[in-house]
Amino acid sequence: NNLLQFNTALVFTTPNFKLNIGVQPSWNNDTYSMQPDISIEAKLKNTQLMMEAGWVGYFNKNSYRSLVAYNPWIGGLTQIDNTGIKEQYVGLKGISGNHLSYHARVSFLKLQNQPLFLNDAIDGRYFITSFEPDVEAVKIHGELTYSVQEMFSLMGAITATQYNILSSNSQPWGLVPFQVSGTALWKPLKDLQVNAAIFYNEGCLYKTNYRNDFPRSGRLASAVDLNVGGSFSVRKNLNLWLQMNNLFNNMYQRWNQYPVFGFNVMAGVVYSFK
Repeated sequence: NNLLQFNTALVFTTPNFKLNIGVQPSWNNDTYSMQPDISIEAKLKNTQLMMEAGWVGYFNKNSYRSLVAYNPWIGGLTQIDNTGIKEQYVGLKGISGNHLSYHARVSFLKLQNQPLFLNDAIDGRYFITSFEPDVEAVKIHGELTYSVQEMFSLMGAITATQYNILSSNSQPWGLVPFQVSGTALWKPLKDLQVNAAIFYNEGCLYKTNYRNDFPRSGRLASAVDLNVGGSFSVRKNLNLWLQMNNLFNNMYQRWNQYPVFGFNVMAGVVYSFK
């Protein structure tokens, strides 16, 4: 599964304006394509607000490693290909004061060979990876970050994706359509760091037809998860860490038939010989 790309562009930049006009000659498994790379950023007068727009094309390199990182329960692959993405977007980004930054974007996407995941037909415990030839989608993404130097940071993000047209599969099996997440980092002492992460996922669609049953489909339940952890530097080369996961003890399923662990605690020691 080979991928070769070249980035070529002309860039014009001023303090309040940036224009990028380029193309990306690409060879995806010996298939040649010319991907667009056009973007513009313009700062509104007397503000810290930046408008952006673009038309870009790129590939996500797929491998067994990357697919297992997304879905640990996939079976063997009968085919593998890279995911081609063409994106047209408009957005806003900027800063407010010394601590607050924000970014919002609306994207219109065309995807080729997007991996989808269906329960297999033997016992339903493994997932078949189906590379959907063509997908059209609309994606809305927003981020808000508050930070105070390196002592404290708080970030929230929201992503909503509407998959409108699929050419082979009837639904975007295994893809999360809506997610809200938040992370926090606090350093009350020089050697002490505390972090937390919370997210809400709308359940993905699943399909299964194992054990000679008729094909069944549905949507997994939505889930909220909260994780808290920290680390402490005892010495220059000795660190202690603690991680508490799923504080709400929600037994939800990210993948059909595989409930996550309930509340769990892990701790450890890291010693560096450098």
